[in-house]
This record gives sequence, structure tokens and C-alpha cells, in this order.
Amino acid sequence: MGKRPTAVGVALACLVALLVGSARADAATVSAAFSQSSVWSTGYGGQYVLTNTGDAESTGWVVEFDLPPGSTVVNAWNSVLTRDGQHYRFANAAFNGRIPPGGTAGFGFNVSGLGLPTGCEVDGVPCDGGGPAPDTSAPTVPSSPRVTGVTASEVSLTWTASTDDVGVTDYQVLRGTAVVASTASTAVTVGGLLPSTAYAFTVRARDAAGNVSGASPEVTATTSAGTGGGSTVDVSTAAQLQAALAAATPGQTIRMAAGVYRGAFAITRPGTAAAPATLTGPADAVLVNDGPSGSAPGCPTPTPGWDPGYGLWLHDAPHWNLTGFTVRESKKGIVADNSHHTVIDRVHVHHVDEEAVHSGARRRTACCATPRSATRAWCSRGTARRSTSGRRTRTGRATATPAASTAATGCGCWATASGRA
Repeated sequence: MGKRPTAVGVALACLVALLVGSARADAATVSAAFSQSSVWSTGYGGQYVLTNTGDAESTGWVVEFDLPPGSTVVNAWNSVLTRDGQHYRFANAAFNGRIPPGGTAGFGFNVSGLGLPTGCEVDGVPCDGGGPAPDTSAPTVPSSPRVTGVTASEVSLTWTASTDDVGVTDYQVLRGTAVVASTASTAVTVGGLLPSTAYAFTVRARDAAGNVSGASPEVTATTSAGTGGGSTVDVSTAAQLQAALAAATPGQTIRMAAGVYRGAFAITRPGTAAAPATLTGPADAVLVNDGPSGSAPGCPTPTPGWDPGYGLWLHDAPHWNLTGFTVRESKKGIVADNSHHTVIDRVHVHHVDEEAVHSGARRRTACCATPRSATRAWCSRGTARRSTSGRRTRTGRATATPAASTAATGCGCWATASGRA
């Protein structure tokens, strides 16, 4: 009789163990791992991959983390995002909450700023490989800056690389306290400079967390003499710029101060092969055109009362050099019509509705003007990308050169041979 209770007790214990084991096997266990999909000078793209290491399908998930001050999530996808100060919460979307055992799901986001996630939790549990610990160590100071080349409008520099515990993302070249160039390499060419002018530069390094090194020793260079021999006209307002462009002469340099120049800006006075005219300014000298407005004439030429909405329009104005400044928030960026030998060097064009750079020459019928040869433009050493607004962005160097002519049919109609830079 004494053995029967013992046998029953063993059987019950086995049954309880079996039930407990089954309950544990039916649990979903989700971890989340962070990575950067891309990094740029002012931010990065991040993503989390969630993995179900349990034995049951998950029915939903929530990932939470903090960002340091100065860094902000600007958008996210494949998740539902909410924010409380610097604390961010990402819940699953309707289509990716269920993760089968051994399966994965994920979501992504873009961050303005270089701070990385900290304190990551998934469903209230540490992410087990989420955001790394904050990086607070700055890179070492770049050393041995030196000049490798000089022209009338450019200075080329190089230096010895910095080191960092995580990695250097880019270098900033400064003139005084203003950043005039940035690069991921240890060499850069600073453009938009004036002939026969002395300049001083320093270099500093940045890492992915936004830590900035001290400035390098200063290096100096003097640009070579220009070939045009023309005067320099300094402008600081839209009205001054419009007046200077209307009175431009071969060999002249129109130099913009930093600031926003809002209006319609057209160049109709040519330079020459021996003395090209120049429009130059720093990257924070910005042309903006809020047009278009008015009624277009039968033959599209710069006409009082009509604004086509171009950031900068060169019309019958060959032999111009455009360097350094920025064009944005316009219908088109730079339009060069019958303006061959136009050199566009390190001009930043972004957030425009259509082409960043359009170059074309039009053969017109007798009611418009004399025939012109067609031109084509392209960019070398430039890059194109999509901005967050979905508009085309272009930086680089473009040169307009003669190509074959194209005939027009009908008064007021244009036949255009053009290339999008």
C-alpha cells in the first residue's frame, strides 16, 4: 500500500513538468538589433531587426529607446512612431506584428543629428544588442595640412588622417569660423575664391556621434592672378545683384556676400573667351525664386513682367563662370540658354521642382531672332541624389559646350537640344 501513493506522486510530478514545459515552449521571445544603413554629415539612417527566438508566434512588438539632445528622428517606416521628448516608441505596423518562431521583422528611421540610440528595450526587456553605448570621445586633430594646388579661384589641400575609437566620418575645412568644404577623404579643393587673394584654412574631424576634434594648424595660400583683368563688384542684396548682372562686363567678377537673394536673376550680357565673367559667392549665398509669375512672351526671352521661376537664367550669355553659391526653392535651378562655355563649379542646387541644371540652345524662326547653334551640358565630378522632399539635388561641375543645331517649326516654337546635368 505504501508504494501506490509514491507512484501516483511521481505521475503527477511528471504531468506538472510536462505542462510547465509546454507553457514555456509556447512563449515568443523577441530581440532587437540596431544598425546604421547609411551615414551623412548631418545625420544617418538607422534600422532595427527583430528576431523571434521563442517557440510561438509573436502577436505584436514595441521597441523604445532614447536619443541624446541634438538628435531627432525625423521619419520612420514599417512602424507606428510616437515621441515623448527624447524618448521614442516604435510599435509594429498592421502587417509586421506577427513574427513566427525563428522569423524576423524590421523597421527603419532617419535621424537628424549623429547621436545613437541608448537604453533600447523591446517589449519592456533590454534589446540584447540594441543601440551601442554613447560615444563621447572626439577624433584626434588632423595634422600636417598643406597646399597641393592653386588656381585663380581654387585652393587644393591635403592633410594627415585623424584617428577615432569608433571611426572618423568626415573632415570640415574652415576659413576662420565658417565651414567652406567637407569631405570623407583627406584631400579637398576649396572653390569660389577670388584671384590674387590670400586665404587661411584649418581642418577638423568629426565622428559618427558628432564629436568634433580640435582645429589643425593653419595653412595659407594665395590664389593666382585672374586672366580677365576686370573689376570686382560686391553685392549683398537682391536688388544689387540684379543691377550688377544687368551691367556685367567681360572679365568682371560679381561677388555675393552670404545671405538669401530672393527674386528673378537673369544674365544677358556675355563674357568673352579671353575674359569670362564670374558670379561667385560662398555656399551660404543662396538664390531663391518664388515664381513663376506673369505671362510668357511668344518667344521666351527675359521680359519685364514675366518670371519663369528659374533660380538663375543665362540667356545669350556665353563665357560665364559660376562658382560656390547655392540655388534652391525654384522651378528650375540654373538654365543656360544659348550660353556656351558656361562653367558651373561647386554650385549647390537642391529642392527645385524640375532640372537642377538645364542647358540648351534654340534655333528660332525669323519672327524670333537669328538661328543659334544648340548646346549640351553635363556634370563631371558631381553627384545626384533624392532629397527628403523627393526633388532632384545636384552638386558638382558642369560645362556647356557646342553641339549640333536643331531646327524649329513655327513662330514662337522652340526646338531644343539639351542635356540634363
